[in-house]
Amino acid sequence: MLKDNHLTGVGIREAVQRCLDLWPGRTVHVECERLDQVLEAVDAGATAVLLDNMTPDQVRGCVEATVGVGRAVLLEASGGITLENIAEYAATGVHQISIGRITKSAPSLDIGLDIGPEFALGEIPARPAGSRRAGITEASSGRALPTDRVKESIVLMAIDVGNTQTVVGLYGNGDRSRELIDNWRIATVAERTCDELALLLGDLLHTAGLDWRHDVTGVAISSGVPSVTFELRRMCERYLDREPLVLGAGVKTGMKVLYDNPREVGADRIANAVGAFDLYGGPTVVVDFGTATTFDIISETGEYLGGSILPGIEISLGALFGRAAALRRVELIKPRSVIGKTTVESIQSGVIFGWSSMIDGMCDRIEDLLGECTVIATGGLAELIAPYSEAIERVEPWVTLHGLRLVWEKNR
Repeated sequence: MLKDNHLTGVGIREAVQRCLDLWPGRTVHVECERLDQVLEAVDAGATAVLLDNMTPDQVRGCVEATVGVGRAVLLEASGGITLENIAEYAATGVHQISIGRITKSAPSLDIGLDIGPEFALGEIPARPAGSRRAGITEASSGRALPTDRVKESIVLMAIDVGNTQTVVGLYGNGDRSRELIDNWRIATVAERTCDELALLLGDLLHTAGLDWRHDVTGVAISSGVPSVTFELRRMCERYLDREPLVLGAGVKTGMKVLYDNPREVGADRIANAVGAFDLYGGPTVVVDFGTATTFDIISETGEYLGGSILPGIEISLGALFGRAAALRRVELIKPRSVIGKTTVESIQSGVIFGWSSMIDGMCDRIEDLLGECTVIATGGLAELIAPYSEAIERVEPWVTLHGLRLVWEKNR
């Protein structure tokens, strides 16, 4: 996110270009207060723009001005938005809206730090004699468990690498071995090196008051991105001095795979199946809303029978918006009716009601073969679709990590 302080010494265009050069493939989010700034950010290659403290009319003008830029640019409205006027902002066609209802309603002390030109140009003023930093301490991580209690329990870091997002979870030991103590979801970037991954994961653990060299004794990985798998292996060897368990060929899972070629089944799908069968028995269907939407079917006796794969919601929408010039990205929320009265509502209806109907139809066909099954949903968009599906009975956001933990225990 490029904010006003970042832009003090350089303009929007130069700042965006520097980010794109330093971190190719990353999202570059620019905070703008005027239309001319928005157009400059978009022209420079920004992938997202925060429309800060704009009126609904100003937001609408920005939306209309960026429709024909020839590529997807996410527009987010923020500042001055309340529950009373949020409908006006939603009607502008902006992609996302941020509202400070929770934080703004709580008593707070607003402390800001504005960087002047002398800092931006590298000329740091001398600190006054006798001055010192006083009263500043590290912020509390805000975790539910006290640090000492967490440290006594950490054994396993489970990492599920998807094509779009990576989920990291921490599990305890003994009586708490089934407890997911903490978790994070980060973007999957195939170009990250082992050193970058070590810095990122180490910082996440630090927010929980943990040092992974001392508090993590095992690492288990399921990954569908080979380059990230390779770098995670190197990270574990270099920084943790231990070999991670990577779910794949030769790893004991306790589940017979009835695919014609078992090596073709993705590691995350096996982890899903192992975790689901442990929680619900069989027959069970796991619907995973990831980059691809997958169906994994487990028999009554715990065999992986196979499944189905189709394009995921986000890449399907990406293809739609990329090919249909008149359509733009929308916020995925329930529309007023299955019959959309605007283009935005029509897209929302197609995604939410269309996808949930597809899930129900597929599960009906599977149950025609197997009889009644337990159907669970997981993945980043599971909670969006599940409420509108008649087939989905449970949402288990961490079933992949749970299965990965079980596989790790079988191979200790």
